[in-house]
Amino acid sequence: MAKSIKLKTLAKRVIKKARKVKAYQYWLAAILLHLIFILIFGSRLMFPGVTREILFKGRVETGPREIAPKRIERKEKRVITEVPAHIKKVPRVKKRIMVKKPVKAREFTRMAKVKPREVKLVERKRVEAKRIVAEKRAERRRTWRKFAKQFKVSGRGKQVKAVFTPVLARYRGGDWNKDPTALPNLMREMKRRSNVKANEVPKVVSVSSKEIFKCPFVYFTGTKDFRLTEEEVKNLRLYLMQGGLVWADNGLPGRRSRFDLAFRREMKRVLPDRRFETIRSTNGFTTHPIFTSFYKLKGVPTGMNWRDDPIEIVKIDRRVVIIYTLNDYGDFWETRFNSNGNVDNSLDENWQHIWGPHWQHNISGGSYIKYENLNQESVDDAYKLGINIIAYLLTR
Repeated sequence: MAKSIKLKTLAKRVIKKARKVKAYQYWLAAILLHLIFILIFGSRLMFPGVTREILFKGRVETGPREIAPKRIERKEKRVITEVPAHIKKVPRVKKRIMVKKPVKAREFTRMAKVKPREVKLVERKRVEAKRIVAEKRAERRRTWRKFAKQFKVSGRGKQVKAVFTPVLARYRGGDWNKDPTALPNLMREMKRRSNVKANEVPKVVSVSSKEIFKCPFVYFTGTKDFRLTEEEVKNLRLYLMQGGLVWADNGLPGRRSRFDLAFRREMKRVLPDRRFETIRSTNGFTTHPIFTSFYKLKGVPTGMNWRDDPIEIVKIDRRVVIIYTLNDYGDFWETRFNSNGNVDNSLDENWQHIWGPHWQHNISGGSYIKYENLNQESVDDAYKLGINIIAYLLTR
């Protein structure tokens, strides 16, 4: 009895294990079938716009699928080992004759290569030019030191001291002595108001003379058209290059007058590579040393007939070599002040008014003023500007 029960239990266990094994086999078969199905149809079901080639080769389709061309079977190549009878000699090809045609050069062409000798020559000229410029600059500085020592210049501003004689330039073809009492009166006021001992009688020097090289500046004036000779142009150019200065006052106030056109033209002949620069003011004040060298002036004083054109200058190596006043201050300087600082209305030894040459006598013996704005204030402002220019020329 016991043995039969054991056999029955053992048989049941065997049957259960067999059933379990069969279940595992079914599961494994199902998984394999699913994997095969996914590999074959999965890409088309999951990615309908992407083919298997895209997934495995990494290429992206950009358009509709193209139909693959039919496979063309390649024909076997026939290798010819023998030359045919009708081709015995290979015909010779004639050489082409090259004809050189002139080609127009383009607008932008490469620069020709410079030879080493030419480079050395250019560099040598550049060094020579720098040397000449440095020598001229040093020569001008020596000239200014010589003038300062010769005329005993010392101090600045209202403490300036000097002993000198003004120089009036005499040139051909114009009225160079248009205002004979202008410079003497200006020197007289310079002595009275400052410590400068100036000679009231100016020295008249020809522009073509070597005497101008002994003077720190020369004074030009006039009302007519004039033309310098070649000798005067060369001498004046050398004088300016060595440290001299030209101060000109227009006898006909304003631009485009006869003297204005002539002076600009002749200075262009003297210094052809330079041009006139205007001294401009900022916020109503002018910062140039001319307006602060002795008196502190806000700007350009009014000239004859209310002219107020700015002062113009010409520079060499950042140094002023020409000063040009366009408002006819020379006529104001012909008016003298008395010891009290007022306009002198007295008569000289020739029974002429010292109130400048602006007084005209009519038939009845009366007198009238020739210019509109001739008064105490305008004359005093003109003298202040003249004294400032002289102080600047002595201490520049």
